[in-house]
Amino acid sequence: MVFRLDVGRKHKADPKWLLPMVCRRGDVSRNEIGTFRIYEDTTEFDVRNLDLVKMDIEGAELEILERMDAEDLFQHVRCLVAETHEKKFAELRGRYKAIRESFATKYVAGRVNLDWI
Repeated sequence: MVFRLDVGRKHKADPKWLLPMVCRRGDVSRNEIGTFRIYEDTTEFDVRNLDLVKMDIEGAELEILERMDAEDLFQHVRCLVAETHEKKFAELRGRYKAIRESFATKYVAGRVNLDWI
């Protein structure tokens, strides 16, 4: 999975201090971090595998879940829990239903949990 930091060349970003910071903050080892790509204002890096992803983002989870599925990113996540907001966004209920049905057949029970709350 790719992560982005709001620090880049302009802020003197350097893997020598970025790597230990990411490992400490993300509770991951150096071996789980891929290449750092440093741009002018941002830095991107990969984390090969995640034990847990927790989402509580007030409706934005639907687009992220759909994209993660389309890009086959769940292969890098051991467990995902998300608070979904079907009741709050009536116009999105059809998409929520479709993603629930799709995930029920694609992923083993417990891997992608859409009923966190």
